[in-house]
Amino acid sequence: MSGIHMALLGAVGDPAVILLSNQSIADFTAGLSIAQAGYQLTSAGAANEIVGASTNFLETWCTPSGQAVNYEVYVTVTGSPLTIGFINAWTALSTTRTWRLDAGIGDNLVSTLSVTVRRVGTTSPTYTATIDLNADAGF
Repeated sequence: MSGIHMALLGAVGDPAVILLSNQSIADFTAGLSIAQAGYQLTSAGAANEIVGASTNFLETWCTPSGQAVNYEVYVTVTGSPLTIGFINAWTALSTTRTWRLDAGIGDNLVSTLSVTVRRVGTTSPTYTATIDLNADAGF
């Protein structure tokens, strides 16, 4: 499943609502500087976009935010290889995780991330979103 997913998980007295939305994140610099496009899930339950030097809030992916540390993420990538980010392995969200493309001047990099989140120690349910990244520093 992909897109917006919400679920109530009965975690020992602290249920969490998980929300992941498909996103399209792009940075276009017209060859004037490097371009950066990225996605971030924080250990405080926020999902952010990275556009150039700015990090902007997109949504709360885990409510209550204190439950975010009880989740892990698995990311696969198609397209351009990432500059930053763990892929192809379950990674704890007890630490903020970032996936980013950095395009040098003259480059146009495009990647699609498949982001899956689940509670640590479980195999389901999982919540998935598709994140399209475009870092374009072309002329």
